[in-house]
Amino acid sequence: MDGKFMFINLPNFPTVRIGASGGIELPDLKSYPSAFQAAIQGDKLLARQVARAAKKTATATATPAPATGKSPTAAKETPASRKQKADQALEVQLA
Repeated sequence: MDGKFMFINLPNFPTVRIGASGGIELPDLKSYPSAFQAAIQGDKLLARQVARAAKKTATATATPAPATGKSPTAAKETPASRKQKADQALEVQLA
């Protein structure tokens, strides 16, 4: 009990904060459709949030494969980049 809020802490469950007027908040969860449903299914939502965060950090720490030749995922050359290369080649010839 905090002067204004009541906190409910359970193992493997996000903290539920109940306000003086009965409002429910879950500060450990980033988003939830409704506070009441999140307070009931908090363990599932917290597990999903943790899994998403782990997946995001796993892809961020993955090392990219070395580029050999043209890969199918390589970006196509844009007209602006072709013009820039042509301008550079022209400047080299004029210099």
